[in-house]
Amino acid sequence: MKNRWKIFHNFDIRLASLALALLMWLHAATEREYQQKIYCPVLVANIPAGFVLAATPPLVPCQIKARGKDMIVFKLNPPRVLADMANRQVKKLTFGLSPELLRYPFNLKAVEAIFVIHEVTVNLDRQGQK
Repeated sequence: MKNRWKIFHNFDIRLASLALALLMWLHAATEREYQQKIYCPVLVANIPAGFVLAATPPLVPCQIKARGKDMIVFKLNPPRVLADMANRQVKKLTFGLSPELLRYPFNLKAVEAIFVIHEVTVNLDRQGQK
């Protein structure tokens, strides 16, 4: 009768070792580099006075290569593409995309970032009053 329940002897130690093994595996699996397509929103900064955004810029697809831990954060909080509109008085601006324009959350870094499209257009409109 005692031998049948031998599996439950030191159950707390067995459970703790299983949890520790799972954490070690998770750490090792997320240290690898992964490449994934992430859709990044465009952040428009320094809009000139008298202008407003005519429409929200579309999401920009980007192939990002980073560690698994960083990739999890990028999926929850994607990097943003910075479009600086300072000293521009045009209604329609098309600018080229480069990895330097990406702003990563929490100061994380990616090993490599390649944009699927090469340019994005930001439309401004004059602000009016009634």
